[in-house]
This record gives sequence, structure tokens and C-alpha cells, in this order.
Amino acid sequence: DNEYGVIPRLFDSEFILLYWEKQGDIVAGCEIHMPALNERLAAAIQTPVNSFRFINILDQGGSPVVSVSGSNANESISPEKWRQPFVAKEISGILPYWETAILLKSPEEFRKQIENSRYFLSSVIALLCILIFSGITAIYYFSTARLREMQQKAGFVTNVSHELKTPLTSIRMYSEMLSEGYQKDPEKIQKYSSYIASESQRLTRLINNVLDFAKLEKGSKVFNFELIDINSLISGILPSHKEEFEKSGFTLAFHPAAMPLYANCDREAVTQVLINLFSNAVKYSGENKDIEIRTIKDDNRVSVKIIDRGIGIHKKYRKKIFRDFFRIDASLTSDSKGTGLGLSIARKIMRQHGGDLVFSPVNTDDYRAGSIFTLLFPEAKIKAARSTGDEA
Repeated sequence: DNEYGVIPRLFDSEFILLYWEKQGDIVAGCEIHMPALNERLAAAIQTPVNSFRFINILDQGGSPVVSVSGSNANESISPEKWRQPFVAKEISGILPYWETAILLKSPEEFRKQIENSRYFLSSVIALLCILIFSGITAIYYFSTARLREMQQKAGFVTNVSHELKTPLTSIRMYSEMLSEGYQKDPEKIQKYSSYIASESQRLTRLINNVLDFAKLEKGSKVFNFELIDINSLISGILPSHKEEFEKSGFTLAFHPAAMPLYANCDREAVTQVLINLFSNAVKYSGENKDIEIRTIKDDNRVSVKIIDRGIGIHKKYRKKIFRDFFRIDASLTSDSKGTGLGLSIARKIMRQHGGDLVFSPVNTDDYRAGSIFTLLFPEAKIKAARSTGDEA
């Protein structure tokens, strides 16, 4: 029923193609010239040769019929390899058993390339898996850190509200009792007045901590640096707090260095740091209520050590205690309220002075033996201090 077609035939082991066509009632035909067909097939192969393979056409007997770019590539490959091509596909039903075939120049070299590609792809996949895992881990830790920060800020607001409310309530209660004149006993009046003064100082410290934290975060806090003898500074602070400590059952001992220790610092800021550390030593004390202060000159630095025998700090918390808003596990500090800013502010102030605030346990084998907080100041030369005094 077709108008034209091609008939493949074998005559005496020779493959021929007969083309036929209907012309009215007549069927005309001819034999296709195979060398010309081979030339056209060769021209249709775009890149017959590259570094590792040949492309050719195999006839019905599995022999190559196209010369590759005029080279002797056909002669360099044995007939056995022609009959076992790497890839082969039949060309068309018009040419039965004829195939387009890809043959490898060096199967071993090709295998090496495949293996190298496999190793490379495996490495890329492994790297991508590591990157994906690292990304997921980073997102998890970032999200956890953000959540923890939000929880700490929420806890900070709650704690500040409680810390403000407690002294205000005490001040209001005792001031009302005094103003209404119900209490006539002079001793109790003195006691109530002492409570009001103590709570007022506590309230002032809390407000100053919050304000200083905001200024330090913004970088707007101004320090008035001057040459100060650290021994004299501590000696001036202790009398106003020693009585308060002794009423709570604490023993406060000061062991100054034998010589004056000069540092260039802000008197008010360093006083605030020391009071914060004294307050922490009182808050987190155990049954042993001894607090010790030592000043030391060491390697061109002035050190102030505040040593307590309190509950100590577990190793897992030591890198976190100087973070903003951080407070140790509530089960350990439930009896001691706070904002979680004292140590953070203290370290920031010390670093603004060119020094630092560091922690170490009293006993490395038992953290519950107490804590040592050390203030480190760059030492100011005594000559500078004397010349400043002469100018004054």
C-alpha cells in the first residue's frame, strides 16, 4: 500500500538495498550505491573520535562500515571489540541489524575516569550532607540561643519587677509606721530607720545596675579615670558594709598588700563592681560565712581577690556566668533573687578599664568549697601617682 520503500537483501553474503517507487501502474526501482550511503552516514556522525571512544556504524555482520575521519582507527581495534561495543543501538528498520555503536579506546582508562567521577561525586554528596547537617545544627543552636535569650529577658523583667517591689514595699511599710507615730520605742524607731536606709541603698544599687547595663550596651557610659590606691579604695568601702555583713553572721577579712597598689580607674565604677561581688558572696553563701579580700601585685598587674566559702559554681556554668541575664539553675538559687546582670556589668566595667574579671574555684576538686572572683587592673606606676599628687 505504500508509494515507495526500501528492501534490504543479501545476495551471496553481500548486503544490498533496493529502492522502489510507484509511478502510476509501474513500479520502478534501483540498487542504492552503498559507498555513497556510507559517506553520508559518516558525515552524520558529529564527533566520531575523542580521547576515550570511537563512534561508528556496524553492519549486519558486526563489522564497521564507516571510516572515522579518514584515520586508521578501524584497523587499531580488533574485530572482537567491534562485536562487543560499549553501547549499540539499531539505526532503523530499513537497515536491519545495522547499529550505531560506541567503542572504547581504553576500557581501563574509561573505568578509571568513572571511578574518579564516582569518588568526586561521593565527595561532593558527602560535603553537601555535611553542609546541610551543619546548617541544620547552626539553625538549631541559633534558634535555641534566641529562645533562651528571650526567656532570660522575660525572666529579667520579672526579676527586676520583684527586686524593685520588695525594697519599695519595705520602705513604704516602715516609713508609714514611723510617720503615723504608732511606734514610741526609740530602739525600734532606730531599727526601722536603719531598714529604710538599707533598702534604699539596695534599691539604688539595682537601679544603677540597670542604667549602667543600658549605657554599657550603647557604649555611652563615661568613666572618670584617676590614679587610685586600690588598698585605700577598698578600706574606704568596707566600713559602710562590714556592719551589715556582721548582722547577717558574715566575717569579712581584708588582707591588703604591703605596698600601695595604684591603678588608673573610675572610683565609682570600681566601687560598684566590688559591692556587686560582695553582694553575690552574701547571697550565695553556705553554712560557712567567711568572706576574704586580698590585694596582690603580680606581673605588672594589680589583682583584687574576693574569696567566699559559698555554694560555688559548677564547671558547666562557669563559661556562662558573665552572660547578660544569665542566672544559674533556679533550683540552686531559688532563695536568692537577682537580675542576672551583676557579673555581666562587672566584667564589662573591668574590660573598659583595660583589665578583666575572672572566676576560679577555691578547690578545683570540689566546686562546693567556694568561689574566687579576681579583678585585674593594669598597674599604674608609682612615679606617675606621685607626680599627679605633686601637681594636685
